[in-house]
Amino acid sequence: MATSAIGIESASPSAPSFTTLRVAEPELTTANSLSASPTALPTPSYRLPGDLRPEHYTLDMKTFLDGENSRFEGRVLIKVKCEKDTSRVVLHSTDLLLNTDKVRVGDKEITGHEFDTQNEFYIIKLKEALKSGSKYVIEIPFEGNLTTSLAGYYRTSYKDKATGDTKWVATTQFVSVDARRAFPCFDEPEMKAVFQVNMIRRKGFTSISNMPLAKSVQLEDDWFRDEYVESVRMSTYLVAFVVSDFAHLESNPGNTTFRVWARQDAIEQARYSLEIGPKILDFYEDYFNVPYPLPKMDMIAVQDFSTGAMENWGLITYEESCMLYEETTSEINDKEEVTVVVAHELAHQWFGNLVTMKWWDDLWLNEGFAVYVQGLGTDHVQPTWNHPDTQAVRSLLKIFSIDSLKSSHPVSNNIQHQSEIRQLFDYISYVKGYLVLRMLNYVLGEETFRQGVSRYLKTHQYGNAVQDDLWASFEERLRDDSARDSSRKEAPRTATVKQIMDSWTLQTGYPVIHVMRNYEAGTAELTQNRFVTDWLGRSSDDRESLWWVPISYTDPSNALLDISTKPRFWMNTSNATLAGLPKKDQWLLLNVNATALYRINYDAENWDLLSTALRTEKNHGEIPTLNRVQIIDDAFNLARAGLLEYSLALNILRYLHHEREYLPWKAAFANLEYLSRMTKRGGGYGPFRIFVRTLLTPVYNALDEPFNPTVAGDTLPQIKHRAQVLDWSCSFGVSDCEEKAVALFKIWQQQTEDPDVVNPIPVELRSVVYCNAVESGGEPAWDFVWRRFLSSNVAAEKSKLLSALGCAREMWLLHRFLDMSLNETTGIRKQDVTYVFKSVATSSSGFYIAKEFLFSRIKDIHSYVSPDFSRVGKYVEGVSYLMSTKNDLEQIKQFVELNSEYLKDAKFAVKEAVENVELNVQWHSRYYSTVIEWFSAHANEELFA
Repeated sequence: MATSAIGIESASPSAPSFTTLRVAEPELTTANSLSASPTALPTPSYRLPGDLRPEHYTLDMKTFLDGENSRFEGRVLIKVKCEKDTSRVVLHSTDLLLNTDKVRVGDKEITGHEFDTQNEFYIIKLKEALKSGSKYVIEIPFEGNLTTSLAGYYRTSYKDKATGDTKWVATTQFVSVDARRAFPCFDEPEMKAVFQVNMIRRKGFTSISNMPLAKSVQLEDDWFRDEYVESVRMSTYLVAFVVSDFAHLESNPGNTTFRVWARQDAIEQARYSLEIGPKILDFYEDYFNVPYPLPKMDMIAVQDFSTGAMENWGLITYEESCMLYEETTSEINDKEEVTVVVAHELAHQWFGNLVTMKWWDDLWLNEGFAVYVQGLGTDHVQPTWNHPDTQAVRSLLKIFSIDSLKSSHPVSNNIQHQSEIRQLFDYISYVKGYLVLRMLNYVLGEETFRQGVSRYLKTHQYGNAVQDDLWASFEERLRDDSARDSSRKEAPRTATVKQIMDSWTLQTGYPVIHVMRNYEAGTAELTQNRFVTDWLGRSSDDRESLWWVPISYTDPSNALLDISTKPRFWMNTSNATLAGLPKKDQWLLLNVNATALYRINYDAENWDLLSTALRTEKNHGEIPTLNRVQIIDDAFNLARAGLLEYSLALNILRYLHHEREYLPWKAAFANLEYLSRMTKRGGGYGPFRIFVRTLLTPVYNALDEPFNPTVAGDTLPQIKHRAQVLDWSCSFGVSDCEEKAVALFKIWQQQTEDPDVVNPIPVELRSVVYCNAVESGGEPAWDFVWRRFLSSNVAAEKSKLLSALGCAREMWLLHRFLDMSLNETTGIRKQDVTYVFKSVATSSSGFYIAKEFLFSRIKDIHSYVSPDFSRVGKYVEGVSYLMSTKNDLEQIKQFVELNSEYLKDAKFAVKEAVENVELNVQWHSRYYSTVIEWFSAHANEELFA
């Protein structure tokens, strides 16, 4: 082949001058002095040595989209500054073919090439050392295959609805360490540089990248070269480019051109994202007082994507269900999901992109902030949704659960190897990170918090930061506030913002505050400990852990007048005293509006006062909604830990017959779900089912037309509440719920009109109806839903249908479903394999099938999810939910031991799963009999007397 369009000599992937760097291969063929012997590197060995710092990349990429033979070839020129003398160049590259004959480092003579497969380093050895303070240009030609790995530069496909033809797309996913799969680079977040990207693509395709297109030049044989404007300074994991035949919609509000891209068949579903995206972007500019620094924003929806979305600067990539919304097919929950994810990714344009964590230890600075800010953005464009409270409750329920495990980890974590980075993209980094920021906002006040954030962004823009930089910005803002207004009244603190917040980000877990009231003296003694579900198995470290806890409280006389979330005082010792409390017959409530991350265990008398207040219809509203959520969740989890009688927790549920709000019921269902799992595989499930039916029947009957999804004037929380009540009612045989759900499905199944066009099932109830119909309908229902899944053009609808397929009772159907999930040709996309597994593993019929599938096919699973081996942890997590016997525990421990090779990159999730099984076994031993006796005694009585 002649000189290619990008100015490098083309070579076949099998040409001897190219050498493959593949982490998965234990031995590699030597070529052109490239040896497999590892080079000694500074500690930690997986980090770049730091003797070279990139300043500018020129990246030329030529994309060949041709089905399974799709590939790319390119050349990268990296301008580097030498920070200290060195006779070698160490950078990242993996799964690439490097033309070592054409590699250049300025005018220096190259004496050899090495690589470190474990750390994915490509090392160029030089005869003469590079000099500190000097600048050099490194040139590396390379080639690679466009695989279906969902990592690096990869390929995906879709079916054209009109022609049935398969269409191909090449797209990127670089976070966290996969830019090196697309081009050789210094692939660490602190190694920021300017990028000049040039894409060479065939006629009929369009390319897009982070920056606006500068010019497009036609080359020979229907090839085009798209040259993009130089980027701002950014990290490698934020570089992005896509080659596709997608359509787009455009908006030009203010100074930013905003475009959304999708398949031609789905482009109309992108209008909602185009509507809210510019509004959220403008809101963030105003809120942070920092302008969005790029002239354009592209958002693109692809069918195969490893995560919900990726915040590449100026080119956000989404899985379709996270960006596309179809009014007549998608639930309002789907609309909420799209809004939240768009708001999250746009928040990253500041948190993560403009200011980036120095190293992945502080991933939470990106993700915790984005979760916090997504709530603001969502509330801005959908103010009637009550999203801030919904987000807070979802987050508190999740973190209270997983952060009470010994296997949890701090928000700011010490990474031991790059294989651990992917594992940190978890609830602790995202959700606990958000919750500590939410707590800080309530402590500081909205204006001080916002100004502190703005100071942080302006101080570190285009650079990198650690969490101490954030605390310093808040501390400086507090000093400014105090200097301006000496009359400010705040709870005295003897610690800095850093000292207070370090106790929340550098320690694992959270505290429980024990409250022991002296009713005659009007005082209360408070003590704090780390809360762990395995209370009897606490370590000495758990007992000695201390937090700076902001204590707020209220009582009946102040509940409606004084619900200030400002702390009355700071508790940073193991015990403290409250004085001036209400008289004997009045309840005390700590942590107003659940603003801080701690549980509360009151003395028995105060628990009784709170329970009585809740059961009194006219009084229960005096307790703020989020505190009703926390009372329910605290009671059940304190009982699970052995700190509270289960009868007290279960009796609290009696008040729910006059509870009309979504969030307290959500907390109740979350805790009933655990009891359901713990009783499902035993005889105790019968009394539990009867109890749940007794609890839900009056609530179900009170619904106005249960299967009418919306009643005039219903808010989003009310719609959600109806859906969760129906979900539980149908599952537990309440009244005619299941009968009505199945009848609706049969109308759809038997109609003469095209079922892919006309669906009589209300969109808000489809998840409930689909699952119940598949569970009771056998193979005909399963096959019908499968056909609808294959033919649906709406990603959110496909997700509901796919999940429902796991509800089947027939073992052979579930076996087939799991086998299909590891076969790309079936129509189940690789991004959905863990979703499929969990839908089977957590169903009544599927647990044993899923466990057998995991235990027998772990090698196949590990190979299929490559290179993101952390996803294997989702499988182990999936089967752990229902494991609760000693035999289960022995089996999972043996499985983990025998398959350590396949589980090593998912060790955080695996440890958590094993600990959960241990706790389930403990629960069975300690509480099963007691709880079942209570259910049996109360199952058929009038609960609400």
